[in-house]
Amino acid sequence: LGVQGRVGDWMAFFCRQLAEAPWPAVLAAWVQRLIPGVMAAGTHGLIRTAHAVRALDDAETPLRLEELAAALAYWAAYYQALPGVPHLVGSLPIDQALDHVPRLGRDYDPRVTPRDFVRLLDTHPGFPAAVDALPAPEALTTALGALTEAGARLYLVHAARYPLIFIHAVTGPAALRSLLPHLPPALWRTMFAYGLPVAGSVVLTGTARRESGALTLVELDGGGQLRSRDQVQGRVAAC
Repeated sequence: LGVQGRVGDWMAFFCRQLAEAPWPAVLAAWVQRLIPGVMAAGTHGLIRTAHAVRALDDAETPLRLEELAAALAYWAAYYQALPGVPHLVGSLPIDQALDHVPRLGRDYDPRVTPRDFVRLLDTHPGFPAAVDALPAPEALTTALGALTEAGARLYLVHAARYPLIFIHAVTGPAALRSLLPHLPPALWRTMFAYGLPVAGSVVLTGTARRESGALTLVELDGGGQLRSRDQVQGRVAAC
């Protein structure tokens, strides 16, 4: 796992797996192994897998099975685990939990690759503790929806500065949510547990404050330009 030069080998492996077993079985087995590396290539292994599964749910074809193999291969080859293991033992709502995530502030260089960015998380020991501030949810789909909504609010005020970074606070949790119906319920809690680190790692790039009980993110320079819903949806579709 995590060796980018082996993506072709992973592709061949998953093609064999999908030829020998139904795709939902392969998906369940490998999402369980890959989910700690949810930030692989800036969450694009996860996102590509979710797109492939959506297509297969509509109709199973050889080309769509091949795309699922490619998606899982990409995720495996670019696998990179986040620091810590989320335990969901806290008591804070999502927006307050995100407020506890440490910040890189002006030390963050947006030119770094997603791989280098994840390495930066290892230098912030407060990150795993912030993730553990979240409790286990009573309704997982609702909680993932709330996490996606929090990500959209993050994007709305940070898009002018870091558009491609903050849009992943939306697309990552949304991809997790779209996969839930295709995975065993026993995996759902784990899926949600790794959703907050996705949004939290994005929060690291900015500064945050709370106003009137709602999560409000402020640009590093004190500004922040709101985007319309259409602009957010356009970015999400492009990602």
